[in-house]
Amino acid sequence: MSDGSSSKPIVNARDEGMLISETIADAPTQRFYATSLFVFLQALKFYDYIQLYGAPPSAETVFAIKWIGIDAAYLLLIPKLKIPWLSFKLTTSILQIVLFGLFNVCLSARIPVSVSGVAAALLKLVYDRELSVLEHNVKVSDILNNSSRILGKHTVNILPESTAKLNPHGACYCVDLDSKPIFIPIRLNSTIPMLVQYSRIDPDSNDVIHYNISGKRLKTLLKHSDHKTNVWDLALEATEPGLYRIDRVQDSSRLDVRLYRSQALVVRCPTATLVIPERLKSSPDRCTGEMDELSIRASGLPPLKVKYNRWIEGRERVSTIDSVKPVDYTSPLMVGHHEYLDNPAGQQLLNLRSVEDVLWARSRQVDVHLNSSLGTAGTWSYTIEEVVDACGNTINYSKTPRKVHQSISDGRLDLTKGDTQSPAVIEAPTYEFRVHERPRISFQGCNPEAPTKLLPGKDSRLHFNIQATDAKSLNVQLAIGEPDALEKINSDRVKQYKDIKLSAKNHGVTVTEAGTYTISGFSSNHCKGIIEMPSSCVVYTPAQPSLSVAFEPIQDKCAGSIGLMVDLSFTGSPPFNIAWKVSKDGKAMMHRKKIDRTRQQLRFTPDEAGHFRYEFISLEDSNYKGIELSDKSYAMEQTVYPLAGAAFVQKETKKCCIDDSVSVPVRLIGSGPWNLVYEVTHVGKRQRFELTNLKEALQTITTPVFKKGGSHTVTLVSIQDANGCKTPLEEMDTTIEVRRERPSAAFYTIDDHRAVSIIEGSTIDLPLRLTGDGPWTVAYETPDKRQTLRTSDRNAKLKIAAPGEYRILEVQDAYCPGFVDVKAESFGVQWYPRPRLSLPPTSANSSKVGKYQRREVCEGDEDTFEIEIFGAPPFSIAYERAHLTHKDVQHDKQSIELNAALPLVSIKTKTSPAGTWRYTFQGVSDARYDQSHDPKIEKIEVEQFVHSRPRAQFVDKEKTYNYCLEVDLAQQDADKVPIKLQGQAPFQARFRVKHELTGMTEYLTEVDIRQHESGLQVPKSMLTLGKHIVSIAEVTDANGCSRSYTEKDSRVFIVISEMPSILPTSSRTEFCVGDRLTYALQGSPPFKVEYQFNGAHKRATVSGPVFSRIAEQPGEFTILSLYDSASNCKVSVNGLNKVVHDIPSVRVSEGKNIIESIHEGDQAEIIFHLYGTPPFSLTYTRSESSKGRHNKVLETHSVSGIWEDKYIIHSSVAGTFAATEIHDAHCRISLQN
Repeated sequence: MSDGSSSKPIVNARDEGMLISETIADAPTQRFYATSLFVFLQALKFYDYIQLYGAPPSAETVFAIKWIGIDAAYLLLIPKLKIPWLSFKLTTSILQIVLFGLFNVCLSARIPVSVSGVAAALLKLVYDRELSVLEHNVKVSDILNNSSRILGKHTVNILPESTAKLNPHGACYCVDLDSKPIFIPIRLNSTIPMLVQYSRIDPDSNDVIHYNISGKRLKTLLKHSDHKTNVWDLALEATEPGLYRIDRVQDSSRLDVRLYRSQALVVRCPTATLVIPERLKSSPDRCTGEMDELSIRASGLPPLKVKYNRWIEGRERVSTIDSVKPVDYTSPLMVGHHEYLDNPAGQQLLNLRSVEDVLWARSRQVDVHLNSSLGTAGTWSYTIEEVVDACGNTINYSKTPRKVHQSISDGRLDLTKGDTQSPAVIEAPTYEFRVHERPRISFQGCNPEAPTKLLPGKDSRLHFNIQATDAKSLNVQLAIGEPDALEKINSDRVKQYKDIKLSAKNHGVTVTEAGTYTISGFSSNHCKGIIEMPSSCVVYTPAQPSLSVAFEPIQDKCAGSIGLMVDLSFTGSPPFNIAWKVSKDGKAMMHRKKIDRTRQQLRFTPDEAGHFRYEFISLEDSNYKGIELSDKSYAMEQTVYPLAGAAFVQKETKKCCIDDSVSVPVRLIGSGPWNLVYEVTHVGKRQRFELTNLKEALQTITTPVFKKGGSHTVTLVSIQDANGCKTPLEEMDTTIEVRRERPSAAFYTIDDHRAVSIIEGSTIDLPLRLTGDGPWTVAYETPDKRQTLRTSDRNAKLKIAAPGEYRILEVQDAYCPGFVDVKAESFGVQWYPRPRLSLPPTSANSSKVGKYQRREVCEGDEDTFEIEIFGAPPFSIAYERAHLTHKDVQHDKQSIELNAALPLVSIKTKTSPAGTWRYTFQGVSDARYDQSHDPKIEKIEVEQFVHSRPRAQFVDKEKTYNYCLEVDLAQQDADKVPIKLQGQAPFQARFRVKHELTGMTEYLTEVDIRQHESGLQVPKSMLTLGKHIVSIAEVTDANGCSRSYTEKDSRVFIVISEMPSILPTSSRTEFCVGDRLTYALQGSPPFKVEYQFNGAHKRATVSGPVFSRIAEQPGEFTILSLYDSASNCKVSVNGLNKVVHDIPSVRVSEGKNIIESIHEGDQAEIIFHLYGTPPFSLTYTRSESSKGRHNKVLETHSVSGIWEDKYIIHSSVAGTFAATEIHDAHCRISLQN
């Protein structure tokens, strides 16, 4: 939003002098008192610090807080006095406070502070000085950064033209009734005004109001204005809307300033709010399909643009309404077919010419109707996001809170009337309501084609199919009509049945009378529901079922009455359930049958002769249950003489073995005694058999012995009863399966073998293969006894835990004894052998059984011996390693477990420290056996003796032996370097001789050293000029053991010196003032150097290998002689002469700072005076002419080949001209270094 307000003015700082007048105390006196106070405070601080020792711990905290506050107060108040050299910036004062605060904390915590280190660093920072050729200390930076070498500046100013312009950015502003005033900038160029006159055209009446600003008010505005160089931005206060213009501006000379044609348009800030009908105030609930009935009321300078958000169930949709304006409205801001033009910043650039009528700038109010259809259920929320007027003024309600009379609470608007003239509507910045889905209803499981039954004296449940998001409280209106036809709800034959309130758990209604039920109305708490089809349900009462029975006897020519045929006819709703009772000799038996059609025929043919009574007792259909049948027509009596018959008692197929017979039980029917004829059939051949005078109803047929295997069929042919009636039989045959072969038993193979090896103590399953019909009984023989196995698995297994030979003796299946396959009757089981260890002859010499001696080695040597393993990989070996003393006492004992995948394992021996080492192998395990399973394993012991390595060292380590290069070592009575040896003599020693300067190393070997104390004589051929490092490289004793040493283990130094010398580090002979004259010294320090500078003799003592001096002045430098501490001789030096040249300099405008003001089009002359040896090269810049310390460089120029001592340039542009670098024939100086 552009509110027209400008940034706060910045007041330029200016020097107001010291706080304490110099008439009271001058600047040095004030500095003295301020410094004395600081020293006094620090002395008090150290006194308090000393008192901390012996004080309680809480005193440390008090000390820190106290002195942090005192130091902070002092360091903040001192700059306020504005004493020269003590007027620090605020950032500097804060840094000082932090540093002193850390120092105080360190003191309170007694953290040691290196005073000497801090003092050295401060001294280095403050006292950065070196020795010069005149043998006194000089500050190098003062020589190299001598500002007197480049002096003077020439500033050229272009006198500007005085102008005034209102609203230089062309912005449009807005004011609110209750907001702060806005400020319109007036840009003044190169002038300080004494009078400002401006006017405002009122947009409500077109009246012109004039204003004057002068005197004290104008001075106040100037004091708080934004001042940049010669441009002033004066802030003009505006509180009323209108078109503002500058009429007149006068400067301090009472001259009119040229005015730009400009104006500033100030309008009322735009607003937007939602308009809600007052009737919606009390209910935030709406229904789908309705309209939102909302409007947006926008006010401001048309055309307006309103942006609002609509949230539906958390989904945001941003909408924008453009060109909101009254009908036939026009204004100068509307250009062509566009409503208004926006600049990139979002504000309309005001560009009005000769506008006198500003009635168009009045604030207008426009209502925009939304009328959106509520198609989605859920929470709807409307919020005004922002409103933009024709000027581009933006009010963003999401970022800028506004005062409103409305608020949202608990999902309901707490609205108050905002417009007394429109009581039917309410204004609010946001509106939220709940849209509910309309509920739907229909009958479930009932429609005119599928009516609902209602039995007499009972009720029926009608169920509704309801689709509702909120099913807690639903209202249903139900109407009832005649059950034989569907009627319209408003028909005279339809009456209102009842109003029903449904809940989430109750979606039905119970009815007690028949008729056509219709849903006449449906609603929820918030919305009227939708009635869907089927909306009607027919409820009727079905008729009771009935039964008609017709009996007809069944007659046989021979036997007479053998049974009864009954025809049943039903009415009602199938299926029917009929119950009847059959009685004989006082015994009754109940029967029931389910019939799914209206006609059915029953046939009663008893198996036994006698007097029977048939009586139907009850009837049921799908609607009615337990209807009694008591009429005599439902009963019938009959004497029955049944036909003779026979049937097998067991229907399943029988099995037997060859040469066996089978007994088959048969049940006889009718009046005995009976004669039965049956046949046995096999492969098309029949054998007929007859049994006569059978008096019992249950008989057994015994077949002949079967000599052939296969399927045999037993068939019942005919039967004759006591009446002589012979009846052919149609009974299903029974089948006898005769086995062609007997069952068998055999061992199956494991990995194609009937022999297996197992781990000792484990079990294994031996596979069997059985033929025949289970279950089987198998007798087998173990190494100890005979055993029996019963199994139903033809692939059974024998679980075995002991080694030996296992044999099958006999087998019996479910029907027949079998035989054993002689080729597979036995199975052999044995144990795997346990793993064991063995030591090859190459690994050690055997001294006793199980004890071995390994060859002797030196301490630290690598040595291994091998162990053979017999078994199944991978293996695990457990052994103990122990170090033996001279009395076979074990120490440093360690148990080790080694895993191996190969049968040959290498054991690494321990060869440190020296002595006898014993390796005892206690056990081995492989993939099959663990070590703990074999208590009989034999232990193996291996011993090895380890020799100590010899030692050698110089008696006087790190000692330095000094000798001269020109003199032979023997002539200097040089003693041998003493050496001390340890070990078994004789020894052989190897020494390294390293030249420190070249890094080259040579080796010297001394053999057959028979004494433990000896001396080393280094040949002269191995010693050259410089320092040598002689160290022991290696020593070997009589046992063949050796020890190596590094260079720093044991060493001495031999120094071969020569006459001292001096050489320049640079081949240059000409130098400049400020350069370093450096020479390299050879010899033994300290050195004494004699030299001459400009005829003056100087002597210097140098403790290091480098002699260096700063060239402070121009002149000639010559080295005369050199002396070192070793040779005690003085060396004269010739030819080391150096010439020092002076540094060039440049003066701009004779070294003065000149400010020259010229008019546009004139030129200024800038003169550079050059000092030095030509030719010169000059670099100068043109920078901004501001009073700041860091001026921006606008141009940089470099000029070379100047042979004169003066260089002149002319310029017509503004800026400050200054030299930055100058070269002469020998030297250069630059301000950029």
